[in-house]
Amino acid sequence: MTDNPLKKIIPSSAPKEAEDGNPQEKRDVDILYGYIASLEAGKKEYDEKRQKYKERKRNLKLARVRLDLRMKNKFSKNVFKYLWFYSGFCALVVLLQGFNPDVDVHSFHLQLWNVEFRLKRFNLDNKVLITLVGATAASAIGLVAIVLKGLFSSSDNDKKPDDKKKDGS
Repeated sequence: MTDNPLKKIIPSSAPKEAEDGNPQEKRDVDILYGYIASLEAGKKEYDEKRQKYKERKRNLKLARVRLDLRMKNKFSKNVFKYLWFYSGFCALVVLLQGFNPDVDVHSFHLQLWNVEFRLKRFNLDNKVLITLVGATAASAIGLVAIVLKGLFSSSDNDKKPDDKKKDGS
């Protein structure tokens, strides 16, 4: 057998003494060699199971990272679309306020539906305009910041310096 720390259990003189004719010693040496072979087989099986476990754990982490990336990609695109929509809405309101247009939209289609929209001299009070553009923009940007921080934060960066001192790190 190969050099193995388990073989140090058997004294080096034991095989020679077993050959000298003592059947009890030969049987004991054979039992020890069998036990060592059994331990080696068990260790090999344990190492294989441990390797499979590590591989499964690695695959699980990889799948979780992929899922997180897909989710973050989806939500970040939706947040970006929301910001574009909100910015376009605010720009439209400001343009309507600035140009003060007469809006008359009329659509008629084969007597199935009729849409009519009329707006004469669009005008908002300055306080309403300031509230719309200022406060709502701050709320929307704050909401986006909170959502993005929740999506892209890591547990290491979430701790404040005071919390790290308490943990002992």
